[in-house]
Amino acid sequence: MGRRAPIGLLVVALAASATLLLSLTSRLTFVGDPWELLAGRPDWSFDTFLKPFNEHPIVIPALIYKLLLTLFGMESALPFYIVSISLFLLCAILLFLFLRRRIGDWGALAAALVVLFLGAAYEDLLWEFQMGFFGSMAAGIGALLALDREDRPGDVAASTLLVVATAFSTLGAPFIFGAIAHVAVGPRPRRRRAFVFLVPLALYATWWLISGHSAGGQLGIADLPQLPYYVFDVASAGIASLLGQQPIGSEGKPPFLAQALALVLVAALVYRIGRQRSAPSGLIVALALLFAFWVLIALDRGPQRFSSRFQYPSAVFLLIVAAEALRGVRIPRAAVVVLAVITSAAVVGGISLLQQGYTDRWKPTADQIRATLAVVDVAGGEADPKYAISLPPSIFLPVAKYREAERKHGTPAYSEAQLVANADSQGQIADLVLVGALGLHLQAPPGKERVGKCRAVDTSDADGAEVRLSAPGDFLLANRSSRRVNLGVRRFSLAVPAQLGDLPAQTTRLLHLPDDHSPRPWWLSLDNGPVRLCTA
Repeated sequence: MGRRAPIGLLVVALAASATLLLSLTSRLTFVGDPWELLAGRPDWSFDTFLKPFNEHPIVIPALIYKLLLTLFGMESALPFYIVSISLFLLCAILLFLFLRRRIGDWGALAAALVVLFLGAAYEDLLWEFQMGFFGSMAAGIGALLALDREDRPGDVAASTLLVVATAFSTLGAPFIFGAIAHVAVGPRPRRRRAFVFLVPLALYATWWLISGHSAGGQLGIADLPQLPYYVFDVASAGIASLLGQQPIGSEGKPPFLAQALALVLVAALVYRIGRQRSAPSGLIVALALLFAFWVLIALDRGPQRFSSRFQYPSAVFLLIVAAEALRGVRIPRAAVVVLAVITSAAVVGGISLLQQGYTDRWKPTADQIRATLAVVDVAGGEADPKYAISLPPSIFLPVAKYREAERKHGTPAYSEAQLVANADSQGQIADLVLVGALGLHLQAPPGKERVGKCRAVDTSDADGAEVRLSAPGDFLLANRSSRRVNLGVRRFSLAVPAQLGDLPAQTTRLLHLPDDHSPRPWWLSLDNGPVRLCTA
């Protein structure tokens, strides 16, 4: 093959990765954290851009979200995914350019292929909010390329890119450590080059003093004695990810094969350094990058250190270390064949993990969010403005803030017709949210009610009974038996009611169904005894 073959194959791989990711993400919406920027920070204030999110600076992501919201609204997440995927592809290109100087075109191509289809990091690849990680990674690798120039313009470019990297997310911090190592072991005068890391470090420290410290922190200082074990586990998980395998086994630890490989690779690295009698400067920089990231994750994230979102940076940093360790080594032809087989297997395994993450978690979560927002829209003005909408995995958004964002930018919610079409999978959660947003509950009758039509409902059957109720309306439920009666309602669910609680024996309670935006009837579910049902 010609010298251009690796470049051509890289272009094909970039196009294939982009096509796969766009195909999957075009059916998704905003999941979890993005809602902090979509609705939780509605203005263009100081706090919107400088307030930390999960301890990260998100200055540039906040700006990108604001601009895209202004241009496209939030009915579709696709414009946001296009930006995120573009940054992801840029990272792969920059990684290829960085690695080819160390291990040649074919080795760099193999590494880029694994990263482009890194299914173990499906949260990064399928989550537009991870544009923060991708922006930090692209700017950080760009800074390493600039430092390779070993001249003043390269230093200025590197310092600027490190500022950009830390403005995207805290993932920029390991690159600052890498720059410190580069200046410390480099051949040029250190004092004249200190600005490379001092400028981004000073700006990051200023942000932390002004706003970043308000995020608190989860730094587990008490876990310091366990740090070597944490780092080893994180390293093993990263190796498993690169091989296209699940980074965590059923026992909550990285697979044994990945742990064994980690030990072998550490031994090989020590042997390589021992033979050279010193660590090459490039390897020192790479190790500073890798260990800065691993230590921060191990200390700060606890059990989350194995999360899918951390597999992407782990994999990239591992590849950078491997490339620096192999720099100048002549690789036998047989080893190239083995590398090609391993790379192919890793790509196949990565695509499988990506599809699995999409099918098992990301698509159901996105559908649940769209269904949740749909019933909040059905509730209309009857919804409690303070009701906290659950937006998995970890965001709770008051109805009032969602309404404000919806008025400005539209909504990605299902229409009622779409909600009905997805009732088999989303009907139950929709009814639970609707009951919560409307505040449906059994209450004591306020006084003498004017009773309309009444009927006796026999719920002694094993399957209980269901009664159709039309909204709006007030309904009196009288339990004349000596047993409690279980009550529930459903509207969009095909079978499972949302529980309202028990109707005690010899008790009458009032159920108020408000006037919302849907003509669909409610179904009242009763069991365990006869009940007299009256309109009030």
